[in-house]
Amino acid sequence: MIKKIKRFINNLRISFFFGLKKTDEDIFGQKTNSLGETISEQKQQLNQLGEALLKGEVTEEVEMLRDRTYWVADKSKEYKVIVDTLGTTKAVNVGYKKNKLININIPHVLRFENDSLEIVMDNNAIPTSILQGLQAVGSYGIKNEYPLKFEYEYSPKFKLDEYVKKIVVRKSIVDGNTFVDLYVPIFKGSYERLERIFDVELKKIKDGKTKPINVEFDTVYFLSDKAYGTDDLCEYKFKFKEFIGINEFDGKYVLTYTVDVLEYGNKITDKFKNDKLRKKYEDKEVRTTTLDLTGEFKNSCKCDKCDNIVNLYDYRITKNSIGVGLCNECLEKRIN
Repeated sequence: MIKKIKRFINNLRISFFFGLKKTDEDIFGQKTNSLGETISEQKQQLNQLGEALLKGEVTEEVEMLRDRTYWVADKSKEYKVIVDTLGTTKAVNVGYKKNKLININIPHVLRFENDSLEIVMDNNAIPTSILQGLQAVGSYGIKNEYPLKFEYEYSPKFKLDEYVKKIVVRKSIVDGNTFVDLYVPIFKGSYERLERIFDVELKKIKDGKTKPINVEFDTVYFLSDKAYGTDDLCEYKFKFKEFIGINEFDGKYVLTYTVDVLEYGNKITDKFKNDKLRKKYEDKEVRTTTLDLTGEFKNSCKCDKCDNIVNLYDYRITKNSIGVGLCNECLEKRIN
């Protein structure tokens, strides 16, 4: 009698889980992949990526994240966000012209006949850290970094990167020579002693009273950032060839040089391109795993009794409930 009651309870429990599985099938119309497994897999990938970033390891996931970040930043320049009167935002594809020097966007710079403007970029100071930037408010003598990097054959009397506020690259339409113009404010009346000394030096050079040895350099290098005429993160490097002279324009001295081109427009992010990621975007591959509603299951295994193929979702239900992973036929036989 007791054995019959136990068998009845066991059969009732199996029937309950079988009915639960059948109800799930009726709701979705077909079998599905395990959503829990998908979530666990995604969490594991995120944990691996986070651990690699903390340790400074360059794994495949890190390379793909780096390339995706640069690529999204470039693609975002092709769109302009428009906000209407109702506060609704809309992204419009306006194309990206790499800040070309069209008439309405040409910066206020000195023009030279038979020369074409190529690049115009500001040289604003960059604090070496946020803390130093806050400490620099209302004080002097804080060390800053500048986009322009000058190299000298000898120790210079004046470091040009601290005085130059803008660089302009021009090309001659006639002979193809490359010119570099350095824009320096007129520091007459400045409170800074070194700025006044530098201003006097430029005036003497301009008037031909002294040689331009203190404003010459070996090379100048910069990485484009919000510059006119070029994309961002492009390398440019020029070698000093000859000092031409000094002009005055818009309250600034314009120091002009002829230079030889060492680097011109090499985009540094190109070396970080990930072919696997680019192919995924080209194929429009879905980034997350979704429920399979086609009835064709990628994750499957064999029934513990008859070795028939059974999807992983059904297998786990029976395995967790009765300790054996079964297909539908074997489960029905066991219930009966």
